[in-house]
Amino acid sequence: RQGMKTFETTVEKSAGRLNFYDGHPFKVVVDYANTPAGYKALASMISLFPVEGRRICVIYGVGRNSNEIYFEVGQILANAFDHYICRQYDRLFGREMGESPQLLRDALIAAGVPSENITVIIEEQEAVVAALDMARPGDQVVILSDRIQRTWDQITSFVYRGDDAR
Repeated sequence: RQGMKTFETTVEKSAGRLNFYDGHPFKVVVDYANTPAGYKALASMISLFPVEGRRICVIYGVGRNSNEIYFEVGQILANAFDHYICRQYDRLFGREMGESPQLLRDALIAAGVPSENITVIIEEQEAVVAALDMARPGDQVVILSDRIQRTWDQITSFVYRGDDAR
C-alpha cells in the first residue's frame, strides 16, 4: 500500500517508465518501450491523454528483433502518432547502421502511415533535437530512449524559441 501511495513516474524513481516533462509549451514523455507489448501499452496509455496539437514520436527498433517484429511494431504504432522519427538503437546487434530505422519506416508505411509523416534520423540525440524543434504549443512529444538520463538532460536543457526562431 505504501509503495502505491509513493510511486511516481519520475526519472529519479522510475527512469524510462512514462517520465513526463512539462517545462515546455508542449508535453514530453520519455519511455523505454522496446517490445511489441511495450509499444502496445505505451500507445494505449498515450491515447488516454488529451492533446490539443500533434503527437510526435521518436522510435527505435532493437536490432536483435526479427523483421516480422518490426512490422508488428508498425501495425501497433501506425495510428498512435501524427509524425514519427525513426532512429537507430545504440547497439546494432549484428545489423547494419541505419537498417533498423529503415525497417521501422517501411513497417509504418506498410501499416498505412504516409511517408511524409516519417523522418529517419540515425543518431538518437539528433532525433530528440528534431522532435523538440518540430513541437509547437499543445503538441505531445514521446521519446523512446535507451539512454534515459542523456535524453532527459537534452529535454530539460532544450530552449524553446517559438515559431520565429525556426
